[in-house]
Amino acid sequence: MKICHYNDQEAGAVEGERVYPIGAALVAAGHLRERYTMQEVIERLANEPAAMRCAREALKGRSLPLAEVSLLAPIENPPSIWAAAANYQAHQAEMRAASGGPDRAAFTKDDLMAEFFLKPSSSIVGPGGTIVLP
Repeated sequence: MKICHYNDQEAGAVEGERVYPIGAALVAAGHLRERYTMQEVIERLANEPAAMRCAREALKGRSLPLAEVSLLAPIENPPSIWAAAANYQAHQAEMRAASGGPDRAAFTKDDLMAEFFLKPSSSIVGPGGTIVLP
């Protein structure tokens, strides 16, 4: 199940080209409060088997075309966002070859930490959203 955040702060599940309103189903069944957050949706689905069953049942009900919903950022205002400058081996090798740099095995732990960086939570946008540069 692919969970999404869409339109007016709603939780949905994307199946193919359709979005199913699982948030509304979870509220109706008492698993979520009105005006829930996506963090609450994730916590309920991960920790309450009955909530997950309810969400799966919602996939049998009404849905919206994916093309007609406005997808939002998955989590608004996360506490921190860590990113990796080289997060897979093929890219690391490509960058090493392009720069003529040394083999990663020769790096110290501190050198390797430079590959990770923080992003501000204000940089979060939904798919197709406008990225505001400082």
